[in-house]
Amino acid sequence: MEKLKRAGIEVMWHGKKHNEGTHYCAQCEVEVFNMLFVTDNKKHLVYCQDCARKTSINLDGFIVLNQYTLEELTEVFNNFKLHTVSPRIVDTVLSQNSSQPVGMLPQGVSNLA
Repeated sequence: MEKLKRAGIEVMWHGKKHNEGTHYCAQCEVEVFNMLFVTDNKKHLVYCQDCARKTSINLDGFIVLNQYTLEELTEVFNNFKLHTVSPRIVDTVLSQNSSQPVGMLPQGVSNLA
């Protein structure tokens, strides 16, 4: 965000409503998180930074919207906890799901043992 501001590009506060859906780039369909590059026309299409800059290196024709404060993101980061799964549990789950290809874990099972 600071790099955009130093380049003279205004970043406007947008926030994120509780039930607001996920945004995806109109061009490459990657999920766009926090910094939305929105076209400055009636369609208001959301782009990722890479695709927005491919369209206009100086982001002419785009509005940049910020959804989260640095404090909110820092709080999420600081409270993040990584949970590991013991190899015994993974073996048990894999034996119960023998239809899974070798090396693939069923949905919801982490291979971080």
